[in-house]
Amino acid sequence: ATTREPKGMIHYQTSIMMLSIVEKRLIKRFQNHGWHVLVGLPSDSFYRSRLPAYRDLKGDPITAVHFLAEQMDRHYAEQAYSTRVAMDYLRKTRPDWLAKKRVLIGTSAGSFATPAVALQTPSWDSIVLVSAGTNLLDAYERDAAGVFKGGMDWVEWVRAQNPKDIARIPTEEEYRALYREASKLTTLHSGRLAPHIANERILYIHGTVDKIIPKDQLAALYPALNYPERWTYPLGHHLVALQLLKDVPKLDAWLMKSGRTTK
Repeated sequence: ATTREPKGMIHYQTSIMMLSIVEKRLIKRFQNHGWHVLVGLPSDSFYRSRLPAYRDLKGDPITAVHFLAEQMDRHYAEQAYSTRVAMDYLRKTRPDWLAKKRVLIGTSAGSFATPAVALQTPSWDSIVLVSAGTNLLDAYERDAAGVFKGGMDWVEWVRAQNPKDIARIPTEEEYRALYREASKLTTLHSGRLAPHIANERILYIHGTVDKIIPKDQLAALYPALNYPERWTYPLGHHLVALQLLKDVPKLDAWLMKSGRTTK
């Protein structure tokens, strides 16, 4: 924080842009408003879950589905445990950071593990979900973040290399089917864990014309969180972050209040 009397600490979980220019400016404005900021920057593979390739000509889709689901749950767990480790580190090295308000913010792809983080390391004064959904694998399969759009060029490159330990690489439609089934098996995603944090003080922010997070996910998360206070903007997914730059004073004022508010 750049002020003499810090208000507390914000733990900010980044979007798929891995701390974009807009997010850096957002963090700077939070600092100028008196907040210490801890940034959670998960590995890039969290957003681009590895796609399995088959080691025999027949292939084993059941194993592949479980592989994808396990990989995604490991990433959710990694964010949760790494946050706990970071908080333990702050207790030893910067206890003043934790002496006042503690806020957990998850933006876009970074929000999918926010309930897991909150459950692993409780005692947050407020939780803010920005452009959040319920299931990242499902969002991927529906082309959020452009995982499948335009064909998967890298798959064609791998095919051209003809790796000796890979007998067959699934087609794009087969990969889509794998993602659809794996999304049903993940256990630590926000859609499943959201009800477990529904009594927390939560603010849900999203755009009404979001083309990245499927509309049914936006709609499903709201009741799963027990209808917390919600701010909506007539904007698309990426423009919400720009809007928040303007609304930092408003958000700062909300964070300084106490008590849960609902619709």
